[in-house]
Amino acid sequence: MSLPMLMMTIPALVGVLVYNLRRWIWVQAILACGAMFILFVLVQQTPVDQLVVLAGRDMYFRSSWEILGRSFVILPSDKHILTFIFVSVFLFALVGAMVSVTILFYPVMLSLVSIILAIMFVQPFIYAALFIQIGAVICVFMIVDYKYSEVAGALRYLAFVSIGVPFILMAGWQMEMYQVRPDDDILLTQASLMLGVGVLILSAVVPFHSWMPIMARKSAPIVTAFMIGVVHAAMFFFLIDILVQFDWMRNNPQFFFALRIGGILMILTGGVFVISQRSFGGLMGYSSLIDWGCTLVAIGLRLSDAVGIAAMIICTRVITLIVWGFGAGLILGANNSVEDLRLKIRRNPFATVVMLAGGLSLAAMPFTAGFPARFALLQLLARIHPDYAIVLLVSGLCAWVGYIRIISEMIDLSSIINGEMYRKVSENPGRIGFSVFVVAFVIIMGLVPQWLYSKVSIMFEHIAIIIA
Repeated sequence: MSLPMLMMTIPALVGVLVYNLRRWIWVQAILACGAMFILFVLVQQTPVDQLVVLAGRDMYFRSSWEILGRSFVILPSDKHILTFIFVSVFLFALVGAMVSVTILFYPVMLSLVSIILAIMFVQPFIYAALFIQIGAVICVFMIVDYKYSEVAGALRYLAFVSIGVPFILMAGWQMEMYQVRPDDDILLTQASLMLGVGVLILSAVVPFHSWMPIMARKSAPIVTAFMIGVVHAAMFFFLIDILVQFDWMRNNPQFFFALRIGGILMILTGGVFVISQRSFGGLMGYSSLIDWGCTLVAIGLRLSDAVGIAAMIICTRVITLIVWGFGAGLILGANNSVEDLRLKIRRNPFATVVMLAGGLSLAAMPFTAGFPARFALLQLLARIHPDYAIVLLVSGLCAWVGYIRIISEMIDLSSIINGEMYRKVSENPGRIGFSVFVVAFVIIMGLVPQWLYSKVSIMFEHIAIIIA
């Protein structure tokens, strides 16, 4: 039996099943969580390319799957990234049942898991572009439905991916020509250029970033969080695969310089616009842009320590986006007026605190989960690139100011301090308990980050070894 085939087939089949169970949200959530648990067990426990006895039968799980002349191959270095994907999707599926989601959230989410696995497994890499484009099309059905009918964010995302994919295809064509004429270095240079441009566009480098804030303002919060935290991370994993496969890319200093410049542009743009936002969704969108810019800068530094920091940023981003998605999913609606939003905040103070905890953590506020990795990157930049450190520091401060201003405008702090708000809550005890737990978890993660770093740093350990 082929392990890649099994892993890609399970979420696709469960996605078809939950599509026919759209009216029962908790049934969909349980099936989605169950599928992720099975995949987690497979990636952790299945011996690859070895004969094992399972239920009294001899089983042989191959590491590759050949279909239509192409191969899907799972590598030992994929184990930790796959674990991150399955755990993240499991948590999003669980939280999605507690808040407002689009009607096709679960079927599309499971289909996207299969697409992301195909992007990681397919050989040669050029065919990953096909799955990236298919994934972008499928995402539209998850982002837009009858409640969240604003299509601007979905169309922007689809358009930008459609712009980036042809560059990946052209890079593949140049590489095929290079195999025929290996003495022609111009072909390799052109392939590097095309591949670099395509990766930067898919990474939402400015000016191909606008889908993030638009989607954050107009789409379901948990859907936006999933798009930014997991789906967009697949583009980053694609970048990692490129660096692992091609030594001429990881030995190209211009490519890493482009990653640093692209990341700094994202940080700078996010800082300029985040301070003027008038909505919680807009704040989250531009804070995410800053955070993803930090990830590109960390990889662009080409240092083993920076690669570990990038892994930490990616993992804490998912945690904070799940927290934000839970709180915002209970507060923000498709067409809330300012007065409706203030009324929901007064009636749901615990959900409001959860939303703020997730948002402030994404903005790397001290004593939150997002702060340690951001501070470590700032210290590293201060020693190597002080000008980058200044841009990062100022942009981070702008995000804090943006949150402070909108909190002062939208929330009656006096009613929170004197306890009046908590006497008029409409939240049930279960939701209150879960809210207290996730806020405490975000704070503990900010105070004691070492245990998480030791686990997530091994996710990119293989790339840290070969690029440093």
